[in-house]
Amino acid sequence: MITNIDKRIASSFIADKKLKEATDIYNKLYDGGKLVLEEKLMLVTLRAQIGDEEGAKKLAEEIAPEYEKKGALHEAAQYYLLAEDKVNAEKVLTTLADRNQLTPEEKYYYAGFKIEKGEIKKAIEALEGATASKDAKIKNEANLLLSSLYIKEKDFDNAEQVAQEVLKEGSGADAKQKARAFANLARAYEELKGDTDTAITQYKAALKEDPNNLDANLRLASIYDKDGEPKKALDHWKKVSEFGTGELKKFAESKVKTLEEAIPFGREVKRELEKGEKGKIQSSLKKAYKKVNEAVEKYNEAKE
Repeated sequence: MITNIDKRIASSFIADKKLKEATDIYNKLYDGGKLVLEEKLMLVTLRAQIGDEEGAKKLAEEIAPEYEKKGALHEAAQYYLLAEDKVNAEKVLTTLADRNQLTPEEKYYYAGFKIEKGEIKKAIEALEGATASKDAKIKNEANLLLSSLYIKEKDFDNAEQVAQEVLKEGSGADAKQKARAFANLARAYEELKGDTDTAITQYKAALKEDPNNLDANLRLASIYDKDGEPKKALDHWKKVSEFGTGELKKFAESKVKTLEEAIPFGREVKRELEKGEKGKIQSSLKKAYKKVNEAVEKYNEAKE
């Protein structure tokens, strides 16, 4: 009797959007073994809504096998994914794929496993199905992944088309997704068409949406390096050093230091060129060359 009263009180809290109070009641009932499977499902949702991600994942890990035993594979896949149990999530999704029963949303996650295994053709096929999702976030993420895979497959037309889908009015894409779409368009033009000018325009469009987009900053830094525009390159290498990780971050930090030390020498050389003082020019170039070598040596030492 008390259990039913508690559940009614919890339901009332949920209706009043007092989710913390409702979660506290459900947690007590769960600890006392008073919740059935569907009510555990409600508790997973409540924990996630109040920010208890670990609690939600832990409970999802418990209930996913229960759904699998019941043959409810769609639910099992959902909660294996929430629990970050990749092995069992992939197993269940593969079973659904073999039965041709994957939903568009499940095809998106299934494609992720295929990408990890290097099965690009199967990943593309799954992602094409995932673009039918009514969930705008998943649909846009599927198109973004597709455009990257099409670039790998050197398929410019499809890479451009699916990236443009994200940029369409009404796509529901957020600023970060739009930035990634512009960056993918830029990569397609740069890598598949050799059109650096259009690529630069698209990379800049990406940074208007998201100034911290790593791919756009990295590629613009590289382009400006090659074009001999150190000041422009420096701005983007700074962003890469801020948001990059691992070896990329170390390399970007090295580039920042090298450019910060080399740019003043470049100004000095320019002034001396204007004055026609060849001796001083040679001296400045030697200093700059030495600084660059020192930076490269330090970077190589860091890598080792």
